[in-house]
Amino acid sequence: MAVDPARQGEGIGSRLMTALVQRAAEAGQAVLVLLGDPEFYSRFEFVPASRIGITGEPKWGEFFQAAPLGDGGVVDPGEYRGPRGCYEYAEPFARLG
Repeated sequence: MAVDPARQGEGIGSRLMTALVQRAAEAGQAVLVLLGDPEFYSRFEFVPASRIGITGEPKWGEFFQAAPLGDGGVVDPGEYRGPRGCYEYAEPFARLG
């Protein structure tokens, strides 16, 4: 997800993320994961992915985040019942470094 720098600060990114989380939950997805600024994504209830048992590249650190999903949206990390383990990006993305 990206917002044209000329349009940043207008709430476009927040509306897009809110819609994404809602649609993913409605579609029955168990979790959303991403690499991004924890300060920004915490407002959408993303937490460090390690809190729900999902690990990634150590260099990702606090920027590797997850939103555990359930009926109606994000659920408390303690209620997460989805997949756990090591996350790997698809090969084309992994090549980006």
